[in-house]
Amino acid sequence: MTTTPTTWRQHLRAVAVLTAGFTLLMLGMPGVSFIKRGTYKGAKQRAEALERMGVLAHLAFAAADFNRDWRIPFEHKVGRVQRPFRISQTFHLYRDGPSKVRRLEVWADDRLLHRSGDEEEPWRDAQLRNRRFRPIVEASVRKATSPNAHSMARWIVGEVQEHYPTVSRVEVRAVWSRFPGTGEQTLHHGWYADAPHWTVYRLPDTP
Repeated sequence: MTTTPTTWRQHLRAVAVLTAGFTLLMLGMPGVSFIKRGTYKGAKQRAEALERMGVLAHLAFAAADFNRDWRIPFEHKVGRVQRPFRISQTFHLYRDGPSKVRRLEVWADDRLLHRSGDEEEPWRDAQLRNRRFRPIVEASVRKATSPNAHSMARWIVGEVQEHYPTVSRVEVRAVWSRFPGTGEQTLHHGWYADAPHWTVYRLPDTP
C-alpha cells in the first residue's frame, strides 16, 4: 500500500487552521475570559479562597494567573485586528445575559410618553429606535456624561413641545433594573426642562 506524500500546501493549511483556532480560543476563552485581572492576585484573596475551596483553589489560581499573564496581554496585542472588522466576541452574553436592563423614559408632566421596548408607549419609537439614533440613546442611558446625551435630551424636549404645546415640564429619564428587567426600576440619571424657557438641566440627586 502506497501513501501520497503530504504537500507543503497541506502543511501550510494545517498550520493556518491551528493558528486561527488558537487565536480565537485565546481571544475569547470560555470560563477563563470571565476572570478579572486582579482576581486571586493578592495573598489575602488566595488565603480566603483556600479556606473556601480547599485544594481546588489551586486550579482557580492557575486559571487566574494564566489569564492575567498570558491571555489578556495576547488579547490586547492581537485583538486589535478585530476592531476594524467589528468581529470581537465575548462569551458573557451566552453565559447569563446582561446584568442590567437600561431603558429611556420620556415624561410630559405626569404622563409617560415613551419607554424603551414598551409597545404600549410608542411615542417617537420609530425615531428613537432608528439604527443611527439608537446608539446615542443607549450610550446616554448608560452614562449621563455621554457626548451626545445633552443634545439628545434637548431634541426630545423640542419634540414634546411641538406635539404637546400645553405641557409645562418634560423629563428624560434613564431607568435601570436588574436583568431581565421585570422587577423594580430605579431612576439612575436624567434631564428635565420647564416652561417657559425650556433650558435642559440634569435631574437633581442623580449622577
